[in-house]
Amino acid sequence: MPRQWLSWHYRSQDESLIAFSNRHYYEGRLASFPAPLAAAPSVGAGHGVSLIRVDGVFERSGRGKTLRTNRVEADRIVADIRRRFDASPDAAPSLGVVTFNLQQRDLIENLLRDAGDDRLLQALDEPDGLFVKNLENVQGDERDTILFSVAFSANDKGVVPLNFGPLSKPGGERRLNVAITRARREVVLYASFDPQQLRAEETTQVGTKHLKAYLEMAARGVDAINGDGAGRP
Repeated sequence: MPRQWLSWHYRSQDESLIAFSNRHYYEGRLASFPAPLAAAPSVGAGHGVSLIRVDGVFERSGRGKTLRTNRVEADRIVADIRRRFDASPDAAPSLGVVTFNLQQRDLIENLLRDAGDDRLLQALDEPDGLFVKNLENVQGDERDTILFSVAFSANDKGVVPLNFGPLSKPGGERRLNVAITRARREVVLYASFDPQQLRAEETTQVGTKHLKAYLEMAARGVDAINGDGAGRP
């Protein structure tokens, strides 16, 4: 089939937001407009891609609503959202939350709805307001800031398993590409393991390899995908 290339990216206001996808999915052919901002990640700077490392635990066993969730990550993201709302009293901030599985999505939305904050409830119910979606359902959305909950963590043996749900299935890299290009200004990832703990070289799934590369970029800056080859599939 003939292909028509998208030649420029209309959404991102910071070049680093599209740099990863341009390298891995668009063959470097996507034109972007350099922003007058520092290339190094700066958590809370309001632009670019950054990583926040938390000491969360992904619940892999048991029963009930905690199964397949990471409460620490959920609490940190809810606190981040409330802080951003407090800092913007006149208008709700443009925010979206993306999770890697449905259970974590449900946990974060329930925590937001149970927070006792009418502004949060109103934002969650507005068509273009605050959204909380899992990886499979985020296509078509865009917000100024996207917060990611990776949720997964090392197991009781200290090993980070290589199964990240839909991301680790064939074609999972396309879902990752859609998710990481939803932000106009900022992407903040919350993760309960360090990027180097993800043994992506032991899997053939491109989505898992790309996740590690994206986490490395978030931790080290956009040069991580260009300098030493760590970001290569």
